[in-house]
Amino acid sequence: MPSAQELIDKAISLHGGELYDYSDISLSFRNKNYRSQREGGKFHYERSFEEEGAQYVDLMNSDSFERKINGEVVAVPDTMVRKYRNSINSVWYFALLPYKLNDAAVHKKYLGLSEIEGKSYHKVEVTFQEEGGGEDHQDIFVYFIDTQSGTMDHLAYSYETDGGGLRFRKGYNFREVNGMRFADYVNFKGDPKKDVRDIDKAYFNQELDTLSLIELENIELRSLLPQ
Repeated sequence: MPSAQELIDKAISLHGGELYDYSDISLSFRNKNYRSQREGGKFHYERSFEEEGAQYVDLMNSDSFERKINGEVVAVPDTMVRKYRNSINSVWYFALLPYKLNDAAVHKKYLGLSEIEGKSYHKVEVTFQEEGGGEDHQDIFVYFIDTQSGTMDHLAYSYETDGGGLRFRKGYNFREVNGMRFADYVNFKGDPKKDVRDIDKAYFNQELDTLSLIELENIELRSLLPQ
């Protein structure tokens, strides 16, 4: 059997490879517009939306955050900066999977084979060390990688914030945009007392409740790869 590292390396290569580090991407998600610009180790994120007749623009990079309302920079308390940064990071983390699965704080473990709706998948567990693993370093993820194509099609995770929870995201509408693979997901809710590593069994036994749809729209991508 392949190692967890080999599976993740191949999936990253198939889904976008070098474009993850050198691209300008824009998309819409839940009535907000997002833009990601990455060039080597530098990144810049932008989020814009309208709320109660006002135009909001959030700008962030690795060490700064700025909010504009109707073009004017406004003061934002540190607690809200953390909340807004986490929200923007979360959108890009999931939209660009499996890009971040080789970060230094990531631990990967091969869990064996699984079957979802007649297709065979490798199961890979991802956990995070506390140092460098972010505020939610205690979360546990499970990724389902197609044994034939090598692509990552589905994922599950358990979390402890806000009382804890269990989620399974079943991928669909897989498409490629200028060399990068994107997916939408049906988001299922499971019993937080159950083990996320057994989420495929819970799905097969119809023990999960449909919670929402995760749909990315208006995706555009421009390569910033060095010529």
